[in-house]
This record gives sequence, structure tokens and C-alpha cells, in this order.
Amino acid sequence: MGLNNNNRIEDRGLVQRFVDDFKLMIPFFDQPNYMKINGKNVVYMFNSFNLHSNDNAALYQLMRDELSAMGVELYLIGMQPQWTPTLRFDFRFVNGIDAVTHTPYAIINQNDYDRYTFFHRIVNLAWEYHKETWLNYNIEYIPTIAPSVNLKLINSGSPTYVIDKNEEWFRAHCNVARRAVGSNRIVLLDSFNDWNRGTQVESADNYADEFLNILREEFKVN
Repeated sequence: MGLNNNNRIEDRGLVQRFVDDFKLMIPFFDQPNYMKINGKNVVYMFNSFNLHSNDNAALYQLMRDELSAMGVELYLIGMQPQWTPTLRFDFRFVNGIDAVTHTPYAIINQNDYDRYTFFHRIVNLAWEYHKETWLNYNIEYIPTIAPSVNLKLINSGSPTYVIDKNEEWFRAHCNVARRAVGSNRIVLLDSFNDWNRGTQVESADNYADEFLNILREEFKVN
């Protein structure tokens, strides 16, 4: 919607468009296999930290009220960039969303050698911090994991580390995520088939079904 801090959603007259976008999802909510939490339809909002509003909580409440009048309740998951502190985006999320996650912590700038070298230890500390801090605002923290990442596939000049597929590394990442889950025990995966960024777990000739099997084993998926 072309929003920024000088062009907020109210100023651009796009509040109703925001509400109507959620209404367009209702046919999907009605599908029997659509994910729900306590009867609420789960919606993951990509780049929601960029939702520039004069009052984010009021904006979300307006949208929820209109959908509730139609018999639709939502469980909203907001997103913020990896390696950013909780309170940088609290005014975007508090009293507006139900849960928050980060883009994959596996995306690491090459200047951050310590994060790359001691990845699992640092991520464990960071996620525990986010889990406890967001809980103070009655918001659930949801960890997002990735089995690998290679942004140089889409930008050869990317300043980020390449993390190749490694079974031991991914199992450790899953283990850290399990410790960080909230009451609804959700872990997000980035992603099933994003070959462009090298984050896929989809079957391949060089590793077969190994990363799908790791997910089943680590999270006891039946």
C-alpha cells in the first residue's frame, strides 16, 4: 500500500481496504483443513512491522470488529525482521495481534561472526528473551526455523553468510525452537520449496527426504 511513517494508512484513506483484504480470506477460512487455534483462523501477516498507522491497536480492533460481526475470529501472527529487539516494534503489535515471530535467524550478516559461530547458543538466548518479553504483553512468541539459507542465489553480492544443508545443524535448530514455543506449541518453517533462497526442505536428489524426516522426528508429526 506504499505506507511509510510519513504516509500512514489513515492518511492515505486505505483503512477500509485493509479491512476488506481480511474479508477476502473468508472462503479459505471455511475450508475444513484451514488451521485454527481455539476456533480462531490463523493469519500470518508478512512484513507486518511495516504497517504504519496512527494507532495500530485501534486499526486491528476495527478490522476484528467487522469480521466478528460476520462470525469470523482471527488469530493474528505478526512478523518482524530477524535479530531485532522486541521493543522496537511493540507499538505495532501490542493490543493488536496474538503472536509474533521473526524472519529466519539463519539470515546473518557477515559482520556478525559471533552469531554465525555460536548460532544455536545465541538464538536460544534471544528466543527465550523474546518469549518472556512478549508474554508480558499477552502475546505469544513463535520461533521460525530454516534448514539452510543462501541469499547469494538471488543476489551474488548479498552480505549474508551461506548456511548449507547440514542435518546436525538443523536438528539443533529444531531443538532450540522447541524450547522457545509458547502455549500453542507452534513452530513456523521457512520454507518448504523456496529454492531461490536455499531454504527448502522439499525432497531433492542430493539429500532425498532427509529434512522432511528430521521435521517429523523432531516435532513428532504423524
